[in-house]
Amino acid sequence: MDGILQDVEGFARRRPVAFLVGAAAAGFAVGRLARAATKGQTRPLTADPTSRDMRMGSDSDPLHRAPEDLP
Repeated sequence: MDGILQDVEGFARRRPVAFLVGAAAAGFAVGRLARAATKGQTRPLTADPTSRDMRMGSDSDPLHRAPEDLP
């Protein structure tokens, strides 16, 4: 691991602009991957904590339906 770190440090000293551009590109790519991985996993909370979705889950989950939703 020390060898890799020394290689990266040497490259950064020899070509600082290329190193900074590469670091920025890598950071951008990681940010995009992280955003894509979390997209659609969170739902905005409603202002009313007693809403049906907040109490018992969505209609697509029959095990967690509110009593008024049952036939």
